Amino acid sequence: MISTEILEPNRHRSYKAIYYRDQNDKVIRHVWVDDDNRIIRDYLYERRKDGQCSCVVLFGPDYITPIGIQEIVYDNLDRRIEAIQYEVCDGKKIPIQKSIFYYEAEAERCYKVVVYSRAEEPVGYVLYTYDDAGVAPVGYYNMKDEPIRKFNLERLF
Repeated sequence: MISTEILEPNRHRSYKAIYYRDQNDKVIRHVWVDDDNRIIRDYLYERRKDGQCSCVVLFGPDYITPIGIQEIVYDNLDRRIEAIQYEVCDGKKIPIQKSIFYYEAEAERCYKVVVYSRAEEPVGYVLYTYDDAGVAPVGYYNMKDEPIRKFNLERLF
């Protein structure tokens, strides 16, 4: 049975978010809804047999045409090793960002994610730590190891 979860707007999110979950409590779709109850973002999730997300598609205003895609690649230990985001123009996928995930040996916990720009040049990385509450980013850095607030994915154009 499909269930729904509705998150009302708050100070961090100006829209209502609705999550649709399958019988295994995995998100299969989520939408953003404006004050007039119009869908402003519509995401559909594709999952592998083991439940891991392999692809997320963002649909356009016609609810039919994909305008964005994120593909996720896993290694033989079922760890996320790569996530590539594309915009879709005239039916063609154009890469806009790629993230590469790094682990220590066969550890399950990712300690570093390197982010690449449209030009496939590294623009920075995120370091992670783990505690009793779970995973938390330590910080965001450019490739000169300087702390930053966000990545400039357009810097090479």
